[in-house]
Amino acid sequence: MGGIHLTQNEQVILYHLVAYPDASDREISQKVRLGISTVTKIRNRLLREGYLTAVNIPDVQKIGAEIMTIGYGEFNPNIPIDQKLERSQEWIDKITGTFLTIGDGNQAIGMGFYRNYTAGMESILMTKRLIGTEPMMTSGDINSLFISFGVAKFYRFFNYAPLLAKTLGIRDTDYSEPNFYMENTGDSHLTRKEKLVLYGLIKYPDHNDKNLGALLGISRQTISSVRKRFGRDGIITRRYIPNLVKLGFEVVVFAHIQMKNDVQMDPESLREALTEDNTITSICHGTDIVSISAFSNFADTKDRISTFLKDQKGQGLFTKEPIVYLWSANDLIYQISHDYHIPLSRILGIDPTSVPQPQDL
Repeated sequence: MGGIHLTQNEQVILYHLVAYPDASDREISQKVRLGISTVTKIRNRLLREGYLTAVNIPDVQKIGAEIMTIGYGEFNPNIPIDQKLERSQEWIDKITGTFLTIGDGNQAIGMGFYRNYTAGMESILMTKRLIGTEPMMTSGDINSLFISFGVAKFYRFFNYAPLLAKTLGIRDTDYSEPNFYMENTGDSHLTRKEKLVLYGLIKYPDHNDKNLGALLGISRQTISSVRKRFGRDGIITRRYIPNLVKLGFEVVVFAHIQMKNDVQMDPESLREALTEDNTITSICHGTDIVSISAFSNFADTKDRISTFLKDQKGQGLFTKEPIVYLWSANDLIYQISHDYHIPLSRILGIDPTSVPQPQDL
């Protein structure tokens, strides 16, 4: 990849951290046949220099959330970038379900988690009111999707392992992609203390049990016990998110495709189509398919997208022209932020201002 400044060993460790986020340095060292100290040193460098960021993703279905929203649109090109950023931040501050935004100064998307349809609709309506105060969007409005966890299939959710394996030329026959959000399992009915620990684990993924316990006023033993149970029950999924720009990727792509109602695709064929190597996230909700992908260069991106669209149009599968946003990774002003603690506080009924900050210790 152009622009990457990592040795072969560092690339291998980077991939294995992403593919096996729960593995210890000892386990990774055995798999890649490098010393434990080497693995630890490389892990620390990758995190310290921003090649990777650790996140804990909550399975919000299991704590009572029912809805995910996806909003996207095109900005008015006549409005200065700094004004767009200022107004966008106002939206994010007021719309407490948003955990992620991606885009440049022309096109952007946002994703959010909500306890129910009413909460999600309130967020969308607030967004529309905020946008309506100024001509921020070219159409004067945003496109919005409601993703019901009881209906949707999440074939991949910000898992970069297949992308890195392909790009770095790593063949890993042991890797098996984990399922994520494949079914609605209902509310886990957490206690107040468990909710506080969950919020802390999501907001401060790098804190160890001792530091998080001191921050929350909960014993280290309790933090450790609850953390292990959350991992075992799938309430928390560990991820390492790579920095695409530092790794030399040039393009990030968002696509929204609407299929015809009478289209009956084979489930396995659909799964294969939605989990190709470049895909970071793919969601199927009824006749709507949403995906986020990354590519090393624009030429490959255009060839892949044009070929896909040509094939699907030839089969007459679309109800209308798909929405496709192509962003230069270097030009993104709205980053893939993974601020899951923002919607989590509302879902759990926690006042985020009541949770101490690390500097308060």
